Amino acid sequence: GCTYSLACNYDPGAAIDDGSCIYIPITFCDNFESYSNGDYLVQNSSNWITWTQPYSSSEDVLITNNLSNSPSNSLYFDGGGTGGAQDIVLPFSCAPYTIGYFNFSAKFYVNPATGAYFNFQAENTPGLTWSLDVKMDLGTIVLENTGSGINFLTATYPEGVWFELKIKNDLTNNNWELFIDGNSQG
Repeated sequence: GCTYSLACNYDPGAAIDDGSCIYIPITFCDNFESYSNGDYLVQNSSNWITWTQPYSSSEDVLITNNLSNSPSNSLYFDGGGTGGAQDIVLPFSCAPYTIGYFNFSAKFYVNPATGAYFNFQAENTPGLTWSLDVKMDLGTIVLENTGSGINFLTATYPEGVWFELKIKNDLTNNNWELFIDGNSQG
């Protein structure tokens, strides 16, 4: 039977996992058009939190209509000189996930000469374990695990224009693949 408790067909009486586990896909998409220009994201959403808990308005990010890829709204992060005054988190229930597939896709606009950064955490509590750091600076994107010092991939991205960044991850085999505008970077 299936011995993995997060599977749809979990069998608490099974002693040996026979590979029959079935998992329901979990999908999340936030429609930033559902917010008003000037709204704080975390303050107006039950899905997002700030890195610091309880809620920290200084880490929340504003919805803006100044520059967007969709009809009206986008998020604008102004990290400041210290590398990230704004720090929002999208927690996944039942994490950490160690098997299955995880796909991330978002449109990014990175101002020339400013850079951008985001990461995937390995635990529900932010700051315990980083799975992947994504650093963009001066047209170069680096996927790495800063804590371990491992650089997985270096590629390029376009500055000053909207582009799609997609990361596909096979959690079972720990394989990550980066796509920029639909083109695999490795």
